Amino acid sequence: MVRGSGPEPLRSLETPGAGCFAEGAPGSAWHSADCGPASNVPLVVGNGRDWVGDAPTGALVGFASGGFASVSGITSERDNLSGAGEYSLQLNTQAYTCDTPYTSSKNVPNGCWVQFVLQVGAREASVFVEYWVVGYYSANHVCPSTVIPGGLGWEPYQGSCYANSAATALLVNGTPVPEPVSNLPNLQISGLVYVQNGTTYDEAVVTDRSVGPNGTSWSATVPDDPLALAGNWMSVEFNVLGYGDRSEALFNAGAGITVTTTTESPTGDPIEPVCQQGGYTAETSNLSLGSCSTYPPDHLTFTEMNPPSGYRRATFVAKVLPPGTTWWVNVTSGPSTDSAGSIVNLWLPRGIYNFTVTSANRDYVGEKGTFRLGGYGLTRVIRFSLTVYKVTFAVNGLPPRADWCVAVAGGKRYCSLGYLRTFSEPNGTYNYTLSTPRPGYAGPAGSFVVSGAIVSTSVTFSTAS
Repeated sequence: MVRGSGPEPLRSLETPGAGCFAEGAPGSAWHSADCGPASNVPLVVGNGRDWVGDAPTGALVGFASGGFASVSGITSERDNLSGAGEYSLQLNTQAYTCDTPYTSSKNVPNGCWVQFVLQVGAREASVFVEYWVVGYYSANHVCPSTVIPGGLGWEPYQGSCYANSAATALLVNGTPVPEPVSNLPNLQISGLVYVQNGTTYDEAVVTDRSVGPNGTSWSATVPDDPLALAGNWMSVEFNVLGYGDRSEALFNAGAGITVTTTTESPTGDPIEPVCQQGGYTAETSNLSLGSCSTYPPDHLTFTEMNPPSGYRRATFVAKVLPPGTTWWVNVTSGPSTDSAGSIVNLWLPRGIYNFTVTSANRDYVGEKGTFRLGGYGLTRVIRFSLTVYKVTFAVNGLPPRADWCVAVAGGKRYCSLGYLRTFSEPNGTYNYTLSTPRPGYAGPAGSFVVSGAIVSTSVTFSTAS
């Protein structure tokens, strides 16, 4: 297994202006680089087979970065359309509504989409920003006329239109930097939208930590924020995918990666994303999605694997657990995998396994048991249950064998003919009211708190005046 450092926020990536740039080491001064046209192979909107990091409700993204915390077992990769060693790293936004001069002042409902891209070809790799107005051509029978600054004009594609910024080739002293897929642990791509001297820029930056003593970065920077990403960016998708035009990156059996994304607000504050299964790009890979987790203050991570021959997938689906809660599946003689989403995927040889499922929220209890993994894999639903604790009410002031009830806020009602009544509740604060059908007696009202322990409460009925 090869471990990468994963992405880290790098606000020093902001360049001095629009165009193509390179820097000798992260944090050093940028210098101008030659701009060229991006590939004419588009990276297409589509499918939803990925993990996505959503900003919390009301939050906006201004910066995101994607990389690989670990890579294991990769010996080869080929694109199913363009051939061996070709792939893309994509850091994508969600689709959103925009109306700007770059859409010819035509409103595009939920059709504006921005991709920060590293496209790795057989001869050269380059970084650029790709813009889409989805459904625009079908609606208007023409693409927008306003050219993306520094790039080429809009092109139609299956009812939509796309345009690329100028591309910055990954060169050192004029020589292309090879980017074999085995170098994934050293690669990081960042996308940011920011204001500098009154101009809003979109910027894609690729850093290769294996080039030079401290790594090297290349940037493609676009002025005017053509599709008004600032103020609209709410979700991030990052992954290694096919080269373009809906292609698939095919990895060898046994290949596995751990994908990591970080997110920040426009002011540079960390955002802890929320795992959502979805995705925005039509390029794919043959890696099967594993589990997704988030880690404060700003990380999202998930695993992917093309399992070895003979392995099958065991899928665990969490029910009842509150959204965003981290939970674990522990398998005897197998892996322990956590997730902050609703699904945990494990790849295992056929066989019989013991398992235990636990939650970081100790208010919820998982399951343990045994499963048999056969030729078709399996899916098992885990229904978490709330941990409950005994609550005992002892009453005074009533005649012997008098019937009485305690009503707990939320519609629960517990009754008794004796001195005691015991029931169970999960952690929380509860209001209650006591009553009896016996005339001449009034029950008290109050509250009790369950906090990880048995609760005993003594109450007294009063004689009604």
